[in-house]
Amino acid sequence: MKYSIELSVRAKGVQLSALNEEEKEELLEENLENIYLDFIEERDYEFYLQKQLLMKDCDRFLLVIKDEEGNVVYQEENPKRLIDLTCDDDGEPIPEFKFNGVENGTYLTRIQTIKGCNYSGEFELDEPFDADKLYIIRDTEIDDELMGDDVYPLDKIYYQRGESINLQNDMIELDNEEDMGEQYYKTYVMEVKSRHFWTEI
Repeated sequence: MKYSIELSVRAKGVQLSALNEEEKEELLEENLENIYLDFIEERDYEFYLQKQLLMKDCDRFLLVIKDEEGNVVYQEENPKRLIDLTCDDDGEPIPEFKFNGVENGTYLTRIQTIKGCNYSGEFELDEPFDADKLYIIRDTEIDDELMGDDVYPLDKIYYQRGESINLQNDMIELDNEEDMGEQYYKTYVMEVKSRHFWTEI
């Protein structure tokens, strides 16, 4: 049977622009909020990394799953109820998960609150949908060291199809249908060492 996913959330956004030493020194003399848009426009809005992320403490969240006849089979408004299977019962990351972080360096960093994001996707099952098999996995590039709490990518969600977790087989890709733009934001010059040890300069 085919199922559809509709996800609406007030998300967190991250934009990273890699800086060389000269750019870093110049930016440290500026009001970052005032020059940020001009800086990224000069770079044709090409970022080292740009993504939207889910944080479980977000205050606007709606996940709806419908069957092929349009009937709602699952609805959740509290992201804290989503099952996080990144780690096992002992707190160790599951073998399928690897945190890669970002390359060591200095970044102009924009952390945003996005007014609203809408994602959608489809998947097929040979059995009726079981909400207990739906799960999420933490992001592999950005983590709580930068964001202050665990974060999850919004472009994928997982459904356990076998007796054990298999991230590749379980993954359901979601498409970004709408982005209502940033509502709040803060801009920093940040240095990262060893993949995720962030320091504001």
